[in-house]
Amino acid sequence: MEENEWDALIGASHPPLNSTADRGFLDQLNALSGAVAASRSPSSTTTPSSTTTPQPISSSNNSQRYGSGSPASNSASTASLPCEDCRNLRKRCDKILPSCTRCVKRKVVCQYRPNAMQPPQSQTRAPTADPANSALADQFRAMNERLSAMEDRNQEIIDSTSKPIQSSSREVEDIDLMPTIGDWVVLYQFLSTRRYSAFAILGGRNILESFFSEPPALRLTFCAIGAHLQVPRLPQLVCLSFYSRAQKALLKQMNTPSLKTFQALMLISAFTLANGQPMVGKPFFFQTVRMALQLRLNIDPDDSPWLGILTEQEKEERRLGYWVIFHSVRLIQIFVSKPIPINLTLGKVKPSLRVSPPSQPLYPNASEVAPVYFIALILDALYSITKQYSQAPSSIAEVLDSPSLPILRQNLAAVQSQIPKNLILVHSFETTASNNLSVFTSSFLKHSIEVVDTVLITLCFHAAVCVLHRPLLYLSGYLPLDSPLLLNNPQNFTKVLTALDASVVSARTIAHLLSWLSQRSTLKLDGEGGLFFHSFWREYASHSMCLFEAVVVLWFVTCRTKRFWWRQIPPESYTFSILGESLRMEIEDRKMIRSQVLDICRCLQDLENMVSGKSDVAGSLSGGEKSGGGSESGSGGNMISPLVVCVKAMLQEMEDVEQEIVSGTLARSVTDDAGMSLDNITIGMKVMSLVEGDEVEVAAPYVDDPWVLLGLLGVEVKGGFRWMAQYEEAYRALWGTIN
Repeated sequence: MEENEWDALIGASHPPLNSTADRGFLDQLNALSGAVAASRSPSSTTTPSSTTTPQPISSSNNSQRYGSGSPASNSASTASLPCEDCRNLRKRCDKILPSCTRCVKRKVVCQYRPNAMQPPQSQTRAPTADPANSALADQFRAMNERLSAMEDRNQEIIDSTSKPIQSSSREVEDIDLMPTIGDWVVLYQFLSTRRYSAFAILGGRNILESFFSEPPALRLTFCAIGAHLQVPRLPQLVCLSFYSRAQKALLKQMNTPSLKTFQALMLISAFTLANGQPMVGKPFFFQTVRMALQLRLNIDPDDSPWLGILTEQEKEERRLGYWVIFHSVRLIQIFVSKPIPINLTLGKVKPSLRVSPPSQPLYPNASEVAPVYFIALILDALYSITKQYSQAPSSIAEVLDSPSLPILRQNLAAVQSQIPKNLILVHSFETTASNNLSVFTSSFLKHSIEVVDTVLITLCFHAAVCVLHRPLLYLSGYLPLDSPLLLNNPQNFTKVLTALDASVVSARTIAHLLSWLSQRSTLKLDGEGGLFFHSFWREYASHSMCLFEAVVVLWFVTCRTKRFWWRQIPPESYTFSILGESLRMEIEDRKMIRSQVLDICRCLQDLENMVSGKSDVAGSLSGGEKSGGGSESGSGGNMISPLVVCVKAMLQEMEDVEQEIVSGTLARSVTDDAGMSLDNITIGMKVMSLVEGDEVEVAAPYVDDPWVLLGLLGVEVKGGFRWMAQYEEAYRALWGTIN
């Protein structure tokens, strides 16, 4: 549609048109209308009250478009009232008998009310036939059809959006909710550099093409995400301005369920998470879940006859929306130590297919299924594990002979079998294997989408393995060699050894992959000028919890696991490999592990600064810096801060143990004095509002349970650092029964 046609069409709710083309078109229509009225026979008998003066047609008055003296209204072949179909659709009807023009075009039956079939009361007889009148009437009818076509096009544009028209009132829209070129530029800058972003393809379409017709809530939440995630990030004031505008729009649309409102709610929840304050987005998150159930996204579109006929793209958009919210729900249920009763299940919705921008071709052997589906499968299995471990066992014997452990291990193995092999990297001696960790990390020149897919799924899977074996792993630090539980049942020794082996391999896989990502960006071989590493973690901040799980395992095995569990290898037999041998812990292995944990600590510190808006440039820790202490309260400004505090304390303890081994002074059990500080520091997460007038108005910052996959399970870091979670005390008492 031409711009002047659009403005003429919606002139009833906008200022008068000023362009030459618009004025010319309306002047021509006015002239025709006046000519038709003036050319009528002067002998036409009309009552004085029916005498009309042709009025000029104004773009601010739709009722005058057709002229009061036009053939379409005064001819004997027209009805006095519009037809029923046009009346129901609220369309302008030319009232032609027996069928109006619109019904003829739409090929529907045109019906008039009985009282509409009579000529208007003000008309006593039809005007005399006149060739000039007929010619003018034909021209007027042509322009009438042109206006009808313009109205049809307008209705198509309105129908293409999900925002219903609530009323015909001329309420002025809030200026904060209106789209601007500046908003579009912000989103364009983000998508031009992060074309593979999960947020960029959330709707399965190019949001830039439909930007100005999108509902305000969806448009502004996309802008908030784009402003926050692009590198370099826009000022925090700009990001929070978009957030405030999106929040205002959502409050207006929140009670009207639609797929686009659902997507906007997901995005604003993700924005609060990316800013390190997930509790602020809590009401939006729960409203997202409620709307997903109202829209019945938990039922596959192919099994939803009430949806009518949907295109394949619309079906995939619904499936993608379901798996994104399923993924988010499982993450929250895992992170929060208190139960969250949200019941979403697998099996009712088909896997969503991958949606990728045409400008970003996929890598070889890429799966057709969206990666979020595979991550959702892993998180579902991980949720079952953390739910089981949220209640401490009643005894050490129950830890060793847990009836649920084989079932949980089997579920995780079943999930692994459903995921393409090349998406879960493992330490393998088969150099031709598609999922070989050393082969994958031997080259920095990787396709960006391949790196994102592989890293995310590998991190989630190996973190799940670490969580699965954590209670058994802890027994390697508490059970003495002469424990009756080991001497009387050799299978228990094998169980602990198996857990130790699996945990170390998975944790070191995560650590090595993180170091590889960091080096890839440091050398600027990531295809983004060295910015990929920080862009990746800013967007997927929640997956930093996988890094923390790896650190917990590596800290425990280097500082708490008793030395008799490790394989003793003569120095002359020592060989180097990426992960070393999982059951070997020589001083070289300890130094390598601490170096990898230091990389993780740097990454978490950078992420803490980025989500707080303190820095866009990666900070760093020097190799010799003492990594301990933290804040006095042990709580930080966002959800990453507790992780940084704890990892620093772990690094300090790892370094102390190394020095004791080198000096030969490690004559004690490393667990003897753990947690003996008189001033224990409980690590928690500080919660505060993002902006004034937030949906969750936090009157004063407070400390809540930190977000992790699994806390420290009652174990304390040297220096008295304890984790804040409801199950910690029960596990602390459990380990105390061994001593």
